[in-house]
This record gives sequence, structure tokens and C-alpha cells, in this order.
Amino acid sequence: MQNKKIYSVIFYIIKTCQDKNYKLGAVRLNKIIWNSDISYLKENGRTITEEKYAKRQYGPVVFSMPSYIRELTLNGYIDFANKISNYGENEYKMTLYSVKNNFTVSLSSNEKQIIDNFINKICNQTAQEASDDTHDNVYELTPDGEEMPLGAYLFAEPAPIDEKDITEAKRTIEQLSIKSNA
Repeated sequence: MQNKKIYSVIFYIIKTCQDKNYKLGAVRLNKIIWNSDISYLKENGRTITEEKYAKRQYGPVVFSMPSYIRELTLNGYIDFANKISNYGENEYKMTLYSVKNNFTVSLSSNEKQIIDNFINKICNQTAQEASDDTHDNVYELTPDGEEMPLGAYLFAEPAPIDEKDITEAKRTIEQLSIKSNA
């Protein structure tokens, strides 16, 4: 298995959700990975998985996710069951769970903490809520099926305003009003 980090992330999420009795389908799995990667990117300038994401109907998805799931399944690390969803005959909800505990997970404690935070948040939302949360401005501006520009998330949110910023803004307004009255 080539990119060991993505396999570690997938297995860790499935195992943790199973241990906590959380229901984990494909949408939640992808959202946990996406949110963890974006959070880590903002803190460290790179993602945990170093994967590329595609814009899909229900939010960003790791491009190669089906092959990663297939490889983990074929190697006996995880298993999954497809169940028909309540949204229609042609849509499926995939329930994933780990079947072996002998996969060596290579994640730092910081990476695990970030992932755990999103496991707890997203697994307490509906899949629709988790999906909707990923439909931000960058998502909306990315064409369907195209690669999500992860670097945009380094600049997508305005910096927080502190007292120093407010003081500087007031000083600038005062200077401008003095000049306009002169």
C-alpha cells in the first residue's frame, strides 16, 4: 500500500468510530478526512494525508478513496456493507467498520487529536449536515469533478480582529476626518 498515511487515517477513523459505536458511512468518512486535513493545513501548512480532493455532489472527496477502501478490504483490514439509503432506489449508504486490529497506524498525537475532534463532531451530525458544512465559498467556486484548491483555505477566512486592529482603524478614521475637514 503506497501512501501509508491515508491508509492510517482511514483505518484510524473506522476503528475509532467502531469503538465508540458511531455509525460511519462514506459521507461521514470523507468529511472527517476533509475537515481534519483542512484544519491541519491551516495549522501546519500541509495536510495530514497529502491527498488531492475532488468536488463531488456531497462535498470534497479524496480522488482515490474507492481504491483505498478496496485495498484495505482486500488486505483484510476493513470490511463494508452497502445498504440502500432512504433517499432513493439508486443511492447507497456505505457502512464501514474495521475487522482487524493489526494495522499499524502511523499518526502523531496531534494528528489523532484533530481527527478525534472531527469524529466526535461529524458523527453527531446527520450525513446531510456534515455534507452541508463543506459547501463553503471555495467549494461553490470549484467546478464539479475538479480538484479542490487546498491552498485557498490558507486565505479563505479573514484574520481575527483584535484590540490593536481596532485602535489602528480608529486612528486612521480620525486622521482621515481631520484631513477632510481641513
